Amino acid sequence: MFNNKKFNHLFIIGVTLSVTSIFLMFYNINSNDNNLETETYSSINQFWFYILYGISLGPILEELVFDSIFLRHRIFKILGLFGLIILVFFVLNVRLINVITLIIFLCLILLNKLYHQSKVYFVLALYANAFLFSAIHFKQIEYDNLFFLSFLSRFGGHLIALWLVLNYNLFAAITYHIVKNTLLTLFAYDFYNLDFYSNQSDFKSINTKQFYIEYAETSLISKHKIRYSDTLWNCNSCKFTDFYQHLDDRKLSKIKQSNKLIYDINITIKTKQHQPKAIILENLDQVLKSNQLITE
Repeated sequence: MFNNKKFNHLFIIGVTLSVTSIFLMFYNINSNDNNLETETYSSINQFWFYILYGISLGPILEELVFDSIFLRHRIFKILGLFGLIILVFFVLNVRLINVITLIIFLCLILLNKLYHQSKVYFVLALYANAFLFSAIHFKQIEYDNLFFLSFLSRFGGHLIALWLVLNYNLFAAITYHIVKNTLLTLFAYDFYNLDFYSNQSDFKSINTKQFYIEYAETSLISKHKIRYSDTLWNCNSCKFTDFYQHLDDRKLSKIKQSNKLIYDINITIKTKQHQPKAIILENLDQVLKSNQLITE
């Protein structure tokens, strides 16, 4: 398999990281549901759009942008260069980690051009490219096992794609990316047996002197909506902390959620006299903390 192939370390490291991290990631999520962030969609059409994009157009565009600079034809190199710049600075929210990685990558490409007899800069550029590919898939850095494993999975997966580009062609990398995304998508939805719509029996309840709270993990198809009155607060497809922010309570703005799950939430306020919203939220805060739904 590796006879007359170049940069085989990309393939070996890529397969090792991908297989190990994906296995540990699913094991980690299965053993601790608090590490699973629910993906929700406002309609079934939006759900299928994201699925089809992830297994078709998405891989094609990503491989074109990230791999073209390593192809022989100058037009592809220019396409890849401008594609990466546009992606980092204009398509995505500008993040420091992406900007720094892109600058390092471009510097390594330039050094490789100046000192083309040495492969060191080229190899480092390949790994910087894979790092940037992984980094752009995350909105923010989170210091937990799931983030780390997911990052390594994408990093290793893109090393394999780069190996295919260098030893075969761009079409091979795109085909690999599509097949990988398709298999992971099918496995994920079968593994978790995810529900498309909410089931009333899934709701958990908390009953205190002042509150009656019902909450359930949001289903795949759940449109984000917040409604509240003096005695009833309701939120579909949101986190408890998002609920607080919507109610604009400054004192509770530093609260962190103990898990990343998104819920459908119904809160009935059982009070005989009108109380300021800040006091109600303060009391609700204590109830949610005692039930480990939020934490400081």
